[in-house]
Amino acid sequence: MDLRQLRYFLLVAEAGGFTRAAERGHVAQPALSSHIGRLEEELGVQLFERTTKGVELTRSGQVLSEHAYELFRSVQLAKDAARHASDEVQGDVALGLPCTVSMLLTLPLLTQMRSLWPQVALRLVEAHSGWLLEWLQAGRLDAAVLFETPASKGLHVVPLLEEDLFLVSPSDTAGLCEDTTVTMREIGDLPLLLPARGHGLRTAIERAATSADVELKVDVEMDALANIKKAVAGGLGHTILPHPAIEDELQRGEVWARRIVDPPAVRTVVLAVRDERTLSKARDRVLETARTQIIELVQSGRWPARLHT
Repeated sequence: MDLRQLRYFLLVAEAGGFTRAAERGHVAQPALSSHIGRLEEELGVQLFERTTKGVELTRSGQVLSEHAYELFRSVQLAKDAARHASDEVQGDVALGLPCTVSMLLTLPLLTQMRSLWPQVALRLVEAHSGWLLEWLQAGRLDAAVLFETPASKGLHVVPLLEEDLFLVSPSDTAGLCEDTTVTMREIGDLPLLLPARGHGLRTAIERAATSADVELKVDVEMDALANIKKAVAGGLGHTILPHPAIEDELQRGEVWARRIVDPPAVRTVVLAVRDERTLSKARDRVLETARTQIIELVQSGRWPARLHT
């Protein structure tokens, strides 16, 4: 077993199929299959189950993937430790961003990093907060912006801000109400399109509804943010989102939004970092830059939120 075999194994696992993995890794599919075959032969176990949609990890494959991620993480830490001994800031950093945060933060963060720390190879991973937490704990990320994540073993969690949630409605209903705010009791009478239960955003919404003793009318559950916004713009119902998620739609006049009050619907945004024995200048510079850009977004009013003091 060597690192190249493990890298190809993880490539197939993440892609969910040999054809997609070959395309992403710019490697011939027969060579990729050969490496996986030799790895399975050496270990004496099957790592993938073939399905109609591609491949899925077997139990043995899942166990190997967890150790493989930790192994590559250790290799990266060794590189960072060597680089940390020099004065130059360089290295690879993987930062996870929830979809709604990525819309606002990605461009200013990348611009600032390229200007100040061009030797840092920043990889931004966009996904739901729950998935980012799992990947952070598994060692696939160095840090992540998350929602309402308590401190846990192996993670250092720093609260950043509290952001307001807004009722998002079809633009053709804007003339029916001049108010810029809406109560949870008023929302209780509306047909809603929301993420499924267990989603971090849904949890914050349900908490506010319970506080107001309101039962929400959820007509449709879907976890695809883009589809939720399209459905609302098409007049199929209302949804509840933070302001950054709808900034473009508001500018185009596709939807309109009212801040939720009585009680306010909010969620806490935190920065979570893996506790590492080895320091990383590159990771520290990314986190400092991300926090600075978040503060500027809040102070400029582009991100309706309150900074944690």
